[in-house]
Amino acid sequence: MKTRNIWLLLLATLTAASYIGCSASSTRTPDVAAAVRTSLDQAGLKNVSVTQDREKGVVTLGGHVPADADKAQAEVIARTIAGTQVVANQVAVVPPGVEREAKQMNSDLDDGIQSNLHASLSNQ
Repeated sequence: MKTRNIWLLLLATLTAASYIGCSASSTRTPDVAAAVRTSLDQAGLKNVSVTQDREKGVVTLGGHVPADADKAQAEVIARTIAGTQVVANQVAVVPPGVEREAKQMNSDLDDGIQSNLHASLSNQ
């Protein structure tokens, strides 16, 4: 009987310890959005937006820039500050003088994505 109680106590202790260990792993990542925003502004990349999902550890860059080098620079800045967080670079490159065509192309891409999403959902 005593052995059974000891085993039950040990099992309860292990269960509680594993629960505490699992709940501790759901901590939030540090807030870096403001620091990334400031660094982007200092680099002249004011059209790049920054959002952060601290639960998932993802920093997302959006907006538009005129050249591939600007997009790459924005990503380097964000990665430097984000540390171990994932940086999703969704910045669009829109060269000067072709804004209208780029806007139409992005609209067409968005329409295609929506169409594929609806098709895949209806096939399920």
